[in-house]
Amino acid sequence: MKSLRTALGTLVLALLTAGCSLEGDYPQSSVAPTSDFALMIHELYADIFWWTLLILAVVWVALAYILIRFRARPDSPVPKQIHGHMGLEIGWTIGPALIVVAISIPTIQAVFATQQGDPEDSLVVDVIGHQYWWEFRYPDTGLITANEVHIPVDRPVSFRISSDDVIHSFWVPMLGGKRDANPMRIRPEGEDPKYNWIHLTANETGTFWGQCAEFCGDSHSLLGCRVVVEDEAGFQAWQADLATPVTAPATAAADPAQDTTTADAAPAPT
Repeated sequence: MKSLRTALGTLVLALLTAGCSLEGDYPQSSVAPTSDFALMIHELYADIFWWTLLILAVVWVALAYILIRFRARPDSPVPKQIHGHMGLEIGWTIGPALIVVAISIPTIQAVFATQQGDPEDSLVVDVIGHQYWWEFRYPDTGLITANEVHIPVDRPVSFRISSDDVIHSFWVPMLGGKRDANPMRIRPEGEDPKYNWIHLTANETGTFWGQCAEFCGDSHSLLGCRVVVEDEAGFQAWQADLATPVTAPATAAADPAQDTTTADAAPAPT
């Protein structure tokens, strides 16, 4: 009995401390959505989780009832032996099938919703994976950055994903999505390259951290990036600042007072 109480106490303590993970700053949390894409995936996950928890509770209650109600007693007779039960067999065949259907319908709907084409007014950003850094290109402006990409809040963004060497996987957990970055191999003439896409609209400003989610070599763990979401004015200012050419500082004019060359200086040796 003492060991049972210890086990129950440990279980309760584990459940209570598990809730502590909701507090604090976790820059790569997948349960803190900040875009429409991430919110859709999170809601699907939450729905399936609660339905699974309900099924688990029903199974545990039924199991506890059976263990207590039909437990062996010293004076109990031998239970009636039966071979199969048609009703139970039909029930536990149809029941799981209905559960799978109930999970499949919203999952398929989410898959189609996240695979829709990019909106006409979306900002297209090329994401190119390298060993071991991320390259971001803005086709409309010709700007290129490394390991950091800026996007505007409340505006559709389409990440067009590919790789320059091996297979990578682009993932920013708080913005949602996880897509393989596949190498652009030789293709038949006239055939357009096939990219993977992530279409999302960020609904919160901030800096969100991403990571390569596909092992791609010895330094795979270093292949991280950050996505800076800012308001439209800030995004336009960042683009203008990045596009401004960097000029070398002007050379200071010669100061005659500091000129050490004189007419009677000794000639250089020959």
